[in-house]
Parts: sequence; structure tokens; C-alpha cells
Amino acid sequence: MDSEVEAGKPGRGSSSYQDVISVVKNVMSGDMADYVAYREHNIPSTIKALKCCGITLEDIDKLPVIHITGTKGKGSTSAFCESILRHSGYKTGFFSSPHLVKRNDRFRINGQPLSDDDFCSYFFDVYDKIEPILKDLHDKKFPRMFLFHTTMAFTVFIKEKVDVAVMEVGIGGQFDWTNVIRSPVVCGVTSLGLDHLDMLGDTIEKIAWHKAGIFKKGVPALTVSQPPEADAVLLERSQEIGAPLYHVPTLHEFCAAGQQIHLGIEGNIQFVNAGLALQLCRVFLNRTSNLEQQYLCEVLSVPSVKDIPMLRVYQLSPVETEGLARCSWPGRSQTIYRPRLTYYLDGAHTKESMQQCVEWFSEKSEKEAATIKGRVSKILLFTLGGHRNIAGMLSILKPIDFDEVVFFPSLECYDLRVKSPIQSTETIVKACEEIKMTWDSQCGDSPKDDCVINGHCPSVPTIVLQTCPVTGRTMTSEDTMETSEHTMKTSEHTMMTSEHTMKTPSRHGDANKSSPRTSTENVASNGICPSYAFPCPCKLYIGRLKVVSPN
Repeated sequence: MDSEVEAGKPGRGSSSYQDVISVVKNVMSGDMADYVAYREHNIPSTIKALKCCGITLEDIDKLPVIHITGTKGKGSTSAFCESILRHSGYKTGFFSSPHLVKRNDRFRINGQPLSDDDFCSYFFDVYDKIEPILKDLHDKKFPRMFLFHTTMAFTVFIKEKVDVAVMEVGIGGQFDWTNVIRSPVVCGVTSLGLDHLDMLGDTIEKIAWHKAGIFKKGVPALTVSQPPEADAVLLERSQEIGAPLYHVPTLHEFCAAGQQIHLGIEGNIQFVNAGLALQLCRVFLNRTSNLEQQYLCEVLSVPSVKDIPMLRVYQLSPVETEGLARCSWPGRSQTIYRPRLTYYLDGAHTKESMQQCVEWFSEKSEKEAATIKGRVSKILLFTLGGHRNIAGMLSILKPIDFDEVVFFPSLECYDLRVKSPIQSTETIVKACEEIKMTWDSQCGDSPKDDCVINGHCPSVPTIVLQTCPVTGRTMTSEDTMETSEHTMKTSEHTMMTSEHTMKTPSRHGDANKSSPRTSTENVASNGICPSYAFPCPCKLYIGRLKVVSPN
């Protein structure tokens, strides 16, 4: 291995995290618009960047990798894998996206994000070496951010000498930057669905084709139960590539065999993700211990989807049980308790995951509400990122009887760098109004009487607030700060709160008296569930919400 790679942590020791943010904002932001046009350049560009950092493909071949793709559950499955192997005594590396709070979150050693010092050191070590490549890609309008993160991940894991690297695919698989991996120990495919349609295609078959692009000849590929049309594509591609394909049982089947298993991540879907993670780790342990003959089924002998072999249920070891129970993955079905207030956090961003989120929240919040004396208010805080079907997302949330609904903007969706402060504010306000109007318009999906009686629909026109109805805070100049790195941040972020108090947030009448607005309103007297478009992002301090300016 290159001596440069084996050296100690390099980089600019005096550089701060804010220096990193400046680089990201000024050099590498807004670079996904041309993904489809230039995606075939992703892997060659990554190989070139790695070479500049002194890393060859042969170096990556020596890194024991679990490579995971899918539409939903990649992060949770990867987190379960990391936790199981860490509790088994392995030094783990874990690369994931997107980050939740800070970019450090993407790079974990033994379950912990890189410290600010280590992150900045690695960041500028890589950036200084591949800056000419990034500039060239920028001039050609090629994507750059994922290339940079992937290059940095391999740099970190090789220099930290991890025993296993759990690598989560960024987008798709076939053309993903992580697909420079030629010899993973095992590959995994989580639940497939319709997401990133503009990049991967608009059918489940097209998406499955991209996901199966991480399969490698002779390397076991494990998948959860998929829609038949997706399974058919996975099987076809596995036979083309020569990768033995297996289905895995869910954790429900382990429990049915009499095993008591507790998961550190909540939600019914986690029984699917944990089942895949267990089998991925078992294959990893067996193959790295030269016990791989059991995973060498004759690929071409599988005639149809129904004949894909199923890996067996087995007795979990104590370390596997502990790894599942102590796994933590913030922002996924996460509950945070504070006096008289409970936060329910989830990064759902497909219809399937939103439905799982609603089921989890409904079940858990109802159990909690049953233990509380007095009124319980339900408040939805919602932000949307990317080019997704917002109406479809909101329609799933609509049946929940929320007392208040607040929409916040996702700054990453808008290029505000070329706009004046006034133009930026107008852009964000318009985006919030559009989301709110989409929510309000869905009243038509329910009978009129049902809307009024059960509160399925607010009866107010678009409201754009400068004061948050949840916190009562007003935007001020002192709230202005860099937000994109410090907000609770995922492609979508749904935060539902239950406020355990007889004193609930202001209703329409009180809001009229105390809340300055950037537009006028005509409040109806029979409104049941008021919705608000709040033109600035929120920063979650556990216990309160801090409102910050979009500029």
C-alpha cells in the first residue's frame, strides 16, 4: 500500500469546521442537476481522485467491505451491520448519506462520527489533493460532492485500518461512486421502491437494474423480499454478473422460532432491515473465516424468482443480540422525551416509508397519550427536499388528527447564492405557500362533513408566518446563521410532537393577535386544524425549537 496512505492523519491542523462549510458552499454545492447526463463518468472520476490521494483499486480490494444498496432501509441496515460487527470485536468503518446534523455523521469509526479535528484534517487532506479534479468537474458541470465524500471515506477507512467497512450506496448502484469496489465480501439490497425517479427511472424494474449494479462475480448478494417484478430483475442481473442471489428471512421468523430479540431502532420495518443485517454479517464472518462454500450456489440453476434460495433462520449469538439491541440510528423512528413534550423524529421520504412512519407514530403516541392526564396536542413540523411527490407524502399524513401543521423550507432545494436577501425570502415564502396549499387542497379527498368534524382539513387560506405557532419565536437578525449544516437534516424530515399540557399552542383567534405575517389572511371561524407556512428553517435544540433566517 502506498506510503502516503499509511501515514498519520494529515491536513490543515488549524482549519475549522466553518472552513469546511465555506468550501462546500462555494466550490461543491448545487452539482446534482446533470447526474443522468454525466453518471457514466462517476466511477472513472472517483478512480482518478483516489489515485491523487495515493489509493489504488488494489488497495480497496484489500479492504473488507459490506456493500449495501436499496431504496429504503439502507441506513438502518448498515447501522445494524456496524453494531453487530463492532460488538463482535471488529474495528468498524461506516460510510452513509445524507448526514443528519453535521457532515461528520457520514464517516464513523467504531460507531462514532469523526471528531471535528479529525474530520477537518481528513477533509482538507483530500480536498488539497483533488482540488484540480473538482475544478475540472465543476467547469464541465459534473457532479462532485458524492465523489468527494466517497474518496474521503476510503481515505479514512484505509488510514484508520478498519477491520470492516460498511459502505452505503449514495444513489442507485451501477453508476454510484462507491461502485469502485470490485471485491466486496458480501452485497445487500434493502427494500426497493420508487425514489430518485429523475435519476434512476420511473419503474421498479429500472430502479432494480441500477441497484443490482453493485453485484460482483462470485460475491453473495442478499436481498429482502421484493415486488415480483423487482425480484425478476435482480435475478436476471445476478445471473448476468455471476453473483449468487439469496433471499433472507425477516426477524419475525427468528422470533417465531422462540428467540427473544430487541431492536435499538423502533418500527416494524426494522424487523426486515435487521433480518438482512444479520445475514450480511453472518456471510461476512463466514467468508472472512474461509467458510464460504455454503454461499456458492450455481447461479444459472435458479430458473425463476420463486426458486431463489432462502438463507435459514439460526440461533443468534449473544453478541448478535447485543448488537441489535444497542444499535442507534438518530432520525429514524426516534423518540426524544422532554418535560411535557415528546419529539417523534423520522426521515421518511417515500410513500412506503411515510406509511411506516405514520403507523409507528400513531401506535406509539396513542400509547403515550393514554398515560397522560389532560389534553395532548399533536403538532406536525414538515420539510421536503428533492423532486418528490409532495401531495402523495402529505396525503398519508392527512388522516392523523393534528392540532397544528407547520411547514419549513429545505434550503438545499433552492439556489439562493445568486439571489438578493429579498429575492431569497420571496423564494422560500413561495415554496412554503405551495406546500401549505397542497395540504389544504386535500380537503377535497374527504367528505365535507368529515373535514369539519374530524379536522381532516384546515379551513384557512395560505398563512405565512414570521412567528412560529409552535414556539412563539419571531425571526430576528440575531437568529441569522449558517443553517444547512446544523439543522436536523435529511432529504425529508418529519417531526411530530405531542405536547403534554392543558395550555396548547395558539388557535386562530390568538394567532391573529400575536403573530406578524408577511401576507394577510382571512381566518374562518370554523377552522379545525390550522396549517402554517413558516419561511425559515428550524434548528432543533432538544427541548425547544430555534428559528433561523433563510439568509
